[in-house]
Amino acid sequence: MQPPETIGEATRLFHWREAKIIPDRVEKASILVWRWGSSLGVIVADGDSFAATDRAAVELARRQQKHLEAPSPYTREERDDREVALEDPALELPVYWLGDPFTPANGLPRLFLTQTFSSTQPFPGAALSYTNRLSFDHAEFVELGIWTSQEWRAFRAEEGLPFYFHCAKPHRLDLPDGSAVVYAGRPGGRRCDEHGPREYGAVVHFPGAVVTVERLDTCEDCFGKVERPYNSFKGMATIVRGLAPRLRPAPTPPVTP
Repeated sequence: MQPPETIGEATRLFHWREAKIIPDRVEKASILVWRWGSSLGVIVADGDSFAATDRAAVELARRQQKHLEAPSPYTREERDDREVALEDPALELPVYWLGDPFTPANGLPRLFLTQTFSSTQPFPGAALSYTNRLSFDHAEFVELGIWTSQEWRAFRAEEGLPFYFHCAKPHRLDLPDGSAVVYAGRPGGRRCDEHGPREYGAVVHFPGAVVTVERLDTCEDCFGKVERPYNSFKGMATIVRGLAPRLRPAPTPPVTP
């Protein structure tokens, strides 16, 4: 297509009539490619009409061209996108997390945030993954799931608990702004006796959200080599008590009479 204007030294504009950039959605997309010296810039904009996507692509290309003319360092902070999924304004769900890193004061190892996920359809929800080893080699993982109260009740009624163990025994904990249940069960296939290994998980009820806490290992046949301190009542209780709102509401300024 004929580009509306020239960006940089040479510009090409392409129209994609049945773009599927987002799964299950077919839209129109404009692809703008331009050259500046030995550098190439590409912008893809999708929407309902080519008129709108052309305008968006050109405007974004103008802005990007300024960076090509005067490059700036790409910092480590800018490359860190682990929390981006939690920034969606459409989420409308309080997100509880352990911070990054999570450093408990009772001798348990630190946990590092590795990735996050969020969704607004068909219902709002989020997930956060923590690990005690950044190399992921023989690591212990802690997975947090954030649910609406309604969706959690529906899941609980149909599926039960999300943990992969049997004969779960509940232990209740009171929290300053909620309540929790720590579950201790047997690994899959083992008898429900009082001896042998146990697996732990938790369900935490906060105002406006339910948080599930699951624990995973990177391999199933290396338990002797993996330190599993969070697979214990102490570990689960520490996580439950360490959960806090990711973004606390700003304090209300005092009203001057």
